[in-house]
Amino acid sequence: LVTEIAENRPRLFWISTSYVPDEDQYVDDVAQIFEAAKDHGAALAVGGAALTESLRKRMKFHAYCDTLAHLETFASTIRGNSQN
Repeated sequence: LVTEIAENRPRLFWISTSYVPDEDQYVDDVAQIFEAAKDHGAALAVGGAALTESLRKRMKFHAYCDTLAHLETFASTIRGNSQN
């Protein structure tokens, strides 16, 4: 995923997580994705049933979206910022 961010340079990268077998590894992996997103000018949005409040507190991300509607709203703010 880090390579994809570097190569494709998206403005928004979304991760939806439904299962986390190893929370420590997951937090480390998401931290690497967050840094890649930040370094390449992308926002990292996360969501999914597995992202409990306690897990989210350990993670780095730009936005947490409970629903796809929340993601759409967040994406519209990014789209709006590019037009300025």
